[in-house]
Amino acid sequence: MTDEDDDIEDYLDPELDPTPSESDGWLPSLFSVGGLVIGLHFLAAGGILPVAWVAVQEGAYTQAAFYSMLAALMIAAGLVVGRIAQRKAGG
Repeated sequence: MTDEDDDIEDYLDPELDPTPSESDGWLPSLFSVGGLVIGLHFLAAGGILPVAWVAVQEGAYTQAAFYSMLAALMIAAGLVVGRIAQRKAGG
C-alpha cells in the first residue's frame, strides 16, 4: 500500500454515510411526533401491567406472563415506531 491509500476519508461521500451529531439521540424529544407515539405506547403498556399483577395474585401465571410480554412488546414497538414517526415528520 502507498500513502495515497491511507487517506480513505477523501473517498467517502458524506451524504451516503452521515456521521451522527451529538443532538441525534436514539429517543426523540418528548414534545414531538415521535415522543407522542412513544408516550402513547408507554401509557398502553402501563394500562396492561395492572392486569398482569392481578393475574399473578390469582395464580394465573401463564396469563400474567402473556400480559407482561404484551406490555414489553408495546414498549419495544413504541420505541421503533416513534423513531420512524420522528424521521417521517422531518425531525
